[in-house]
Amino acid sequence: MAETDSRTGVGELTVLLPSWRLQLEASNLSPRTIRAYTDAGALLAAFRALQGRPTAVARIRREHVEAFIATELERTAPSSAATRYRSLQQLFRWLDEEGEISGSPMVKMRPPMIPEQPVPVLSDDQVRSLLASCAGKDFRDRPDIAIMRLFLDTGTRLESIGGLRHSAEDADSSDVDLRSRVVRIIAKGRREMVLPIGTKAARDIDRYIRARGASARGRPVALARQKRAGSRRAASTR
Repeated sequence: MAETDSRTGVGELTVLLPSWRLQLEASNLSPRTIRAYTDAGALLAAFRALQGRPTAVARIRREHVEAFIATELERTAPSSAATRYRSLQQLFRWLDEEGEISGSPMVKMRPPMIPEQPVPVLSDDQVRSLLASCAGKDFRDRPDIAIMRLFLDTGTRLESIGGLRHSAEDADSSDVDLRSRVVRIIAKGRREMVLPIGTKAARDIDRYIRARGASARGRPVALARQKRAGSRRAASTR
């Protein structure tokens, strides 16, 4: 198998990346995952080019990938370097399956170690201050405190909360069941999960739905319409 063709770019990493994106999209991966995977490939290609090294995939060896990961560890967080590592694993596996290379150079490689770091947790006073900052009766406060309650009760991500919708007309299309006090979210990896919420979260969601109901006209209501509410309110507690 020829390593590259200088006239057509056959076998070049940058030429193959769009084809890999098509494969990822056909696998129904999330846009964020696809971006992470393809970004890692593009960064490796740029790294090789800056070194004046060949970017033909058949000429990329284990030591070349290790040098790239070492550079990533110097310029970014270990967790980000580990993400690049996992993304490149998928890339070389695909290249091998497609017959572009005769075997992945990462077969015997080990991922970079990620030091354990405690996750910052808000103190009770900070939580009270955060809730107090959006405890008013203004319409703008209604979705904010509902979102805060959902964060506290479920621990889910903003992206998952941002996808929640409620419909009083069609229970099947609603992600919120206040009677049973549960919400249905799409978690990382597109996994559907049903999570319990407390009575205060249910109360504040109900208040928002009632306040929004007059303008919704029967359409499903996006509960997290103000997606930046959390960061705006959090800043007020600092």
